Amino acid sequence: DRVEAFLHGDTFTDNPSLRQLYLIALKVALGECCDTVQFPLIFDEPAVFMDKKTIVLFSDIIKSISQTRQVIILTHDPDQFSFENKVVLR
Repeated sequence: DRVEAFLHGDTFTDNPSLRQLYLIALKVALGECCDTVQFPLIFDEPAVFMDKKTIVLFSDIIKSISQTRQVIILTHDPDQFSFENKVVLR
């Protein structure tokens, strides 16, 4: 019930940064459910509702995930994230 309420925008947490991390965790978990094909994880402006501390936490999580999966991050500010294998298209 709490997850369903959260997905419908109820105040599971009043912290937008934490809410964004919950959604990212859910997306990663759903991506892991497929055994036969590993699709890339695509994030569109993931840092919109994140504070600087949460961006660092997100970056650490993504660095770990990217060791075994392709990760694509679409953002207007590529300098927000510091990844080794980063491709910036302008």
